[in-house]
Amino acid sequence: LAAAPPPALPGRAPGVATVFRDWLAARGSAMAARATACIERSPLGHAAELPGPVGERNLYLLEPRGIVGCVASDPDALFVQMTAALATGNRIGIAAAQIPPDLPAEVQAWLAPPDAAPSVFLFEGEAAALRAHAERQARLSPAVQPIHVARGGDYPLEALVRERSISTNTAAAGGNASLMSIG
Repeated sequence: LAAAPPPALPGRAPGVATVFRDWLAARGSAMAARATACIERSPLGHAAELPGPVGERNLYLLEPRGIVGCVASDPDALFVQMTAALATGNRIGIAAAQIPPDLPAEVQAWLAPPDAAPSVFLFEGEAAALRAHAERQARLSPAVQPIHVARGGDYPLEALVRERSISTNTAAAGGNASLMSIG
């Protein structure tokens, strides 16, 4: 509901994102530097305690969305998408023909089954191909699956995590310790 995404929230990318980045670097891919930047700005795992009334504890968390479908016309664009998915703790949905044969086993474990439906898509390609992809997805699934294109070469990582808030009634859970210490 915001006009612009919030400032980067400190989080922590899973180790598999680093494994993927190191694999890119070992291949001599220029995408390794972009992968490092993506990993560093991952909001995954961000947690904050929100203010609330006495007797209530409110937590705000960022979690993976599930499966990120990656649709790209060339390997470098696909690697950027895969990095974004891994940096945000999501599984990767790609066509079997696009899986590099030397992809590390740790990364292969994060590939979604071919029949699994992504909850969000990253797309790189021509406008006509994007339109065709959106129409195909609309026919295949009644659920709305957002499709994101890169902004300035990067994908919006905040769109690859979901917000979760947990509100705990501490009064009902045995009382508020800070309230009990008021003397």
